[in-house]
Amino acid sequence: MKLELLPEVFDYYSFGSRQALTRQVSEVSHFVCDIPGDYFLLVGDGMPAEATGEIADFEEVESDWRCIKIKGELLFSEIGIAADITGNLARASISVLVMSGYKTDYFFIKADDVEGAMACLREADHEFENDVYDRS
Repeated sequence: MKLELLPEVFDYYSFGSRQALTRQVSEVSHFVCDIPGDYFLLVGDGMPAEATGEIADFEEVESDWRCIKIKGELLFSEIGIAADITGNLARASISVLVMSGYKTDYFFIKADDVEGAMACLREADHEFENDVYDRS
């Protein structure tokens, strides 16, 4: 499977209510969860709200998440791809937050674990489009 490490570093914001979350997501590029009892927002550095400090009313924030994306579009009939990736990361004791979109999946990993994650995924025969990890 071809993978890509996205250049952004993401911050994970947790909100206590849907109202607090929805005030944040007007024109911001983000990943969002709006399910009763679980409201969060992942915002990359340099994205409008993060750059201007407009994120407010959150209960917790955890910084320094990196994102590994599956390149290309996945079909719903393709089974076990996310399980393979998360299974390999679990065997390497690397925690992961998975977000699935309509076309592909995203794997958020703490920045300190990115090198190890990329190495273990390469060992499992996954390829990275951008094979060089930039620590900046």
